[in-house]
Amino acid sequence: MPNHTLYRAIRRQRPKLGDFWSDFAHGDAPTGDQLGDPFAWASVSMFNDRQFAAEQAHNLHQGRFLIELVIPDTQPDVIVRQTGPDPRHFSVMGTPTTLLACCASSRGTPVDQLVRPATP
Repeated sequence: MPNHTLYRAIRRQRPKLGDFWSDFAHGDAPTGDQLGDPFAWASVSMFNDRQFAAEQAHNLHQGRFLIELVIPDTQPDVIVRQTGPDPRHFSVMGTPTTLLACCASSRGTPVDQLVRPATP
């Protein structure tokens, strides 16, 4: 199985540990799909399609930057699972320290540079 290349919205240009805390770790109650899937509640949301991830981040105000993570399939302490109805959505469980170490860059890409402008 190949490495997983995934994208996560972050609020600041430089990723930090707080960008990889799950709703469960924050103490938030489960919502939506998380109610029936504890894994989704205890993991963080990512996408395998950069453009779609940027559009989601922009439309849902999830963050101003997009960070790319490369998670080796041999990474023993990270679990990657496709979740939800959209095949591009993945739930990723791992410690924030481990996920931060998987970032392909020390700086995120501004979402505004990736989102296609609306056509009139």
